[in-house]
Amino acid sequence: MIPDSPGNRFITRGFITMVSVMPVVSIVLTIAALLLPPAGSLSLPSCALLAWCLAESLFWVWWRVHTRPSWTRVIPSDEERKKLKEDWVRIIASQDEEGAVEFVEGWFQTGNRRTQLKEIHLDNIKDWLDSIMSLR
Repeated sequence: MIPDSPGNRFITRGFITMVSVMPVVSIVLTIAALLLPPAGSLSLPSCALLAWCLAESLFWVWWRVHTRPSWTRVIPSDEERKKLKEDWVRIIASQDEEGAVEFVEGWFQTGNRRTQLKEIHLDNIKDWLDSIMSLR
């Protein structure tokens, strides 16, 4: 996991911006190449660039037309969080160490993969406890 710092945020946001701008750049280059006649004969690199930009532009248009983004809810609802808090209190009260570790790892699971306890950082635990304690 990349540590959270202003420099890392800046670099990450910069790369995300560059990737998101690429389709627009490809479309502009494709239109410019098709509308403006070349001064001389087309060389292999310029043909390859045109083919790449054209393919990327067509893919981008196809992707926009045929896909609809679907976002799943990541944060549990208040009812789910209350149930998890009750489970947590019950497990801690029973003093079952394996159950407590399994519960904490399950809270931080991503998809079908459970996070190992050694992968959970202090900031993750702080955020988790804040969300649990806000349910009083």
